[in-house]
Amino acid sequence: MGDQQLPRPERRALGAFVRRFPQVHLGIGLLGNALFVTGTVLFMTKHQDAGMWFFLTGSSGMFLGALGELVRKLGKHRLARYDVDPARPDHRWSDSSRQPESATS
Repeated sequence: MGDQQLPRPERRALGAFVRRFPQVHLGIGLLGNALFVTGTVLFMTKHQDAGMWFFLTGSSGMFLGALGELVRKLGKHRLARYDVDPARPDHRWSDSSRQPESATS
């Protein structure tokens, strides 16, 4: 995107979020799925009240996991648009500045 740059605090925050938290969103989503299935099974038995709460909690967990993953992917896309490497948010990078592996051998 030319010489435009993200402000340094935003680069660092987005870089940290993209790099550090994919497992959190995955874990929330998996827990949500497990609770959702458990709630569905309980809802079909005489424990319908408990099943309803498991179902609601599980679907909320699935939603939060998906929402967190969406924010992570959008952040990663934004960093790439400004040629910022998520692993090193204080440094700029682009495909044109990297050496191909065959050229280094």
